[in-house]
Amino acid sequence: MINKIRTLTLVTLALAGCQAEATKEGAAAAPQAAPIAVQTTPIVATQVPDRLDLDGTLEARRRARIAPRISGHVAEVKVERGSVVKAGDALVVLRTDDFELAARAAQARVKAQREQLGGQAGAAAVPEVVAARLDWESARDYLARVRPLHEKGAMDDLAFEQAERREAVTRAMHQAARQRAQAGFAQLQALTVEADMRQGDTEKSNVSAPFDGMVVARFVEVGEFVGPQNPVVELVDARELKLILDVPERAAARVREGQTADITVDGAGEVLKGTVRHLAGALDATRRTLTIEVYADNANGAVRPGHFARARIELGGARTALEVPATALTERAGVSRIYVVRGGKAEAEIVQVIERRGDRLVVEGSIQAGEAVVAAPPRTLADGSPVTVGAAAAAVGK
Repeated sequence: MINKIRTLTLVTLALAGCQAEATKEGAAAAPQAAPIAVQTTPIVATQVPDRLDLDGTLEARRRARIAPRISGHVAEVKVERGSVVKAGDALVVLRTDDFELAARAAQARVKAQREQLGGQAGAAAVPEVVAARLDWESARDYLARVRPLHEKGAMDDLAFEQAERREAVTRAMHQAARQRAQAGFAQLQALTVEADMRQGDTEKSNVSAPFDGMVVARFVEVGEFVGPQNPVVELVDARELKLILDVPERAAARVREGQTADITVDGAGEVLKGTVRHLAGALDATRRTLTIEVYADNANGAVRPGHFARARIELGGARTALEVPATALTERAGVSRIYVVRGGKAEAEIVQVIERRGDRLVVEGSIQAGEAVVAAPPRTLADGSPVTVGAAAAAVGK
């Protein structure tokens, strides 16, 4: 039995060895990818103005959703999407019937309360208070007259005590009457304020534009019930546009208020002149960027808010960049690449195009001046492809 196991083990090892040899032979026999012939040219260092290129979305300087100051039913909608309005123009009108009825009822309550107080200007002049004060003064004077008589024994104790009680009762009645009158005047004041508010509701029935602008959207129809929590119209003032940008940490220290920016607007064919206005007080710790706002004049309304735009901010001075042939650039999914020959292979490098100079491009990326870039990459060229440099191109490289 042991001999059989040994025999099987030897046979298995022999077969494994044969398979490994066959694999090595097959690998040696597999053809390698043929090098792709390319022409190269050296990457050249160049000087460019120190600029910062950023992109973002244009927004209106002022944008607001307008809501009524009071609650009510919509009687009329005076604007539509795209309407141009001036500050103070009516946007939506609320029904005034209910407001007028409420105002008349409030005025009636004020009148009734004033009549109840005798039409007087103060609590001391209210008839009830005057009568209570006269009773108290009479009782007080009587007590003052009989006090000496009681002290001399000319008045018995019971009569004197009655005089004291009468003075105390009338004094308390006067105080109570005065308090009631004061409460009545406080209520009159509250009713007057309410009446003024109800009277002003009619004037508040117009929902007006707080600034000059254009209507972006309206959210109500005639008959709807709305209140201060329900926006009825969205309004924008696009005479000045702002572009909110995120400046990379490496450039944050060189950006300051007052710097100029050229803003290229996608889809509008417009270039706006902007100015850096506001800088955040600190960098975003997560994105490592500084948020800034660039403002641009748009008094002619040529550009609408919402466009994607690219801003070029002039930082002053110059910096070193790299120059390559325009034919060396390839784009895929919106990403710009060039191919640099290193160790007999083409390596793809992502670059950012700064500007075009005729048939050459100024770029930035993880590349060095003097490296050999493929001048016109063939369609079959890929990252890591083996290449051979053509004779003419090699001469250029030298």
